[in-house]
Amino acid sequence: MILLLVSGLPGDSSAQSQREVVSLGHEVAWSRKDLSNPLDGWLQVVTFDSSKVKVEVLARGTKETALPMHRWMTEENVIAGCNGGYFDPATFAPAGLQVVQGRATGEYQQFGEWGGGVGVRSGKAQIWTEKEILSMRIFEAESFVQCSPVLVDGVRRFTGAGEDVRVRRTFIAHDGGSLWAMGVTSRIGLRELAALLANQGPGLVGFKVNRALNLDGGPSSGLWGKDEMGKVVVHEKEMWFVKNCVVIRPLQK
Repeated sequence: MILLLVSGLPGDSSAQSQREVVSLGHEVAWSRKDLSNPLDGWLQVVTFDSSKVKVEVLARGTKETALPMHRWMTEENVIAGCNGGYFDPATFAPAGLQVVQGRATGEYQQFGEWGGGVGVRSGKAQIWTEKEILSMRIFEAESFVQCSPVLVDGVRRFTGAGEDVRVRRTFIAHDGGSLWAMGVTSRIGLRELAALLANQGPGLVGFKVNRALNLDGGPSSGLWGKDEMGKVVVHEKEMWFVKNCVVIRPLQK
C-alpha cells in the first residue's frame, strides 16, 4: 500500500508538505520526506509499534564473516533493520558494550552527559541514557548496543560543542510509549538532527519524539526493509560492512 500524507507543520520550512508512505505489514511502515532550506536533503524512516514486533540487536563476529546489510537482513528474514553502534573497522570489535541474545561483548564506555544505548530488557525495547545505565548495580539486557549521543531526552536536546559536521546519519527514537522509528538521513549535523527530531517529530516520524539516540553514521549508515510479499522497499546502502544492526521481526505466534 502506498499513500501520500501531509507531513509539514505550520510554519515548517524544512519538511516538504507531502511524504510517501509504504506499508511493510505488521503495522510497520516506511516513509521518505524531502527536507528543504536550510538542509536540502532527505530523511527516511521505518516506524513501528514495539508491542507488535520483536526488536533485536544482531552482530557479526569478525570482519571475515561480515555481510552486506541487504544479504544479512534477507538471510535473517527480518522486516527491517538499521546499522547499530560504533565499532573499530580494523579489529571489528564494538566500541563499548554490545549484547546479543543475552551474551555481552566489550564493556560500557562512559561518554558523558549524552551517552546511552538502545536494546531490549525483559522483552521491552528501550533507549537508556548513560545516567540510567550507571545507576544500575548490574545492567542486564537481552539485546543492547551502546552509541551516542542521545539526541533527544524529554524536553532536552543535544547541544554539544564543536563543529556540527554534516554527514549521513542514522538514529532510533520513540514516543515514550510503544511508537518507534529508526531512520537514515542525508548529510546533517548532530545538533541539526536533534533539533529536527525535537521540533518536528510529528511531521517527520509520525509522533512527538520523547527520546532519540544517534547511531553510527557516515559510511556505516544503512536502512533496509521489505514488505509482506518480500519485496525490498528500502535499501539505503551502507558504504562498508557494519558490526551490528538493530532489527525488527514479526512476533512469534
